[in-house]
Amino acid sequence: MKSIALASLATLTLAQSAQWPSVAPSSGQSVRVLGNQSPATQKGDFWYSSNLSIDESPLPAQYVAPTPEKAVEIKTYPSVRRAQVKSQALWFEDIFGTSRAFWKLFDHIKTRDIAMTSPVEMNWHGIHTGFFGGFDADSWEMSFLYRTPSLGPQGQFGDVTVYDTEELTVLSIGVSDNFTVTSVAKAVDVLQKLLAQQTTWVQSGDPRSLGYNSPMHKTQWQEVQIPIRLASAASL
Repeated sequence: MKSIALASLATLTLAQSAQWPSVAPSSGQSVRVLGNQSPATQKGDFWYSSNLSIDESPLPAQYVAPTPEKAVEIKTYPSVRRAQVKSQALWFEDIFGTSRAFWKLFDHIKTRDIAMTSPVEMNWHGIHTGFFGGFDADSWEMSFLYRTPSLGPQGQFGDVTVYDTEELTVLSIGVSDNFTVTSVAKAVDVLQKLLAQQTTWVQSGDPRSLGYNSPMHKTQWQEVQIPIRLASAASL
């Protein structure tokens, strides 16, 4: 039922959404373009929205507030220091690849006494129809985020690369669903159809997803995002 409800968002017309901004939000900020859900609320280090919660690990410093389920927002993320594992670094990446990448990253922060943060970021490349009607990706990267850059240096540490990202503007939708490439692909389709209804913004990169909860958590709060830029800038 969640997938059906999510897919129905793609049929909304531009008239049913808010005015799309003509400039990107400031770093760390967001602008709602679809949905009348109340913004997520912060209590201490944790965040809450309806029945969803981020209550296991804090967000990185200056990170953008999470997007409620089925809301669509334009968001600008600040530079963050992140530890990343690429799927290409794994032997037989199709065999529990994301689980193996997770534990490589967990060992990296554990041995350096760096606390876990939320979310786990995934960058996806070449999402396509797979076997049995599902979806797969040609490659991906999984990243843990340092809460502040002062927690450790940049560099290469085995299969883990630590580096500072560039500021990034995205179109994002909040999702409450189990983590699969198929759920990401369906949300990306919604975002691309909404983006096609206006002319101010265009897609500028491959999709990514943010997983805010561990698999053991009672609910699963995610965001699926596509990088965007102003169409006027894209034509320069």
